[in-house]
Amino acid sequence: MSVWSALLELTGQGVGMSSRERRHLEARSQIRHQSLRASLVEFSKALKAPAEPRAVAKQFTELHGAISDHFAFEEEGGYFEGVLSDAPWLAAEVKILRKQHAVFLQELLELEGLVEPKKKRRSWKDMEVAFRRFRRRIVDHENRENRLIQRAAMRDLGPSD
Repeated sequence: MSVWSALLELTGQGVGMSSRERRHLEARSQIRHQSLRASLVEFSKALKAPAEPRAVAKQFTELHGAISDHFAFEEEGGYFEGVLSDAPWLAAEVKILRKQHAVFLQELLELEGLVEPKKKRRSWKDMEVAFRRFRRRIVDHENRENRLIQRAAMRDLGPSD
């Protein structure tokens, strides 16, 4: 079972859908996560060769919004509630992942100060290093969420015949 179909099962979003509709919803969920990763990569590239500081600052603002929206989707979209409903023993891990959302959003606010267009080139290098660490941690976080969804969805399957 893919993480995307597991997510639909846990959140109940695929209930009553045809298999075609369900595949479409799975694809949209997958695209949402891929889009976040692509935004992280694009911002990393922009930092390596900032041609126009204002453009990089604008791109950072867009990235900040994308990450905020992504976390809101997970918090409000039943992402974690589905896990807790079907796999309450994963509550401690869900709590950690939810807390990380707030930590990441706070870190984005701190990084924002390094992106200001008036900053000197040294600050850009500091931003590049800090963002590389941030990106690595947020990708790890997303991978942990995906594994959590899969573990919760696999609860009833038991050993195969």
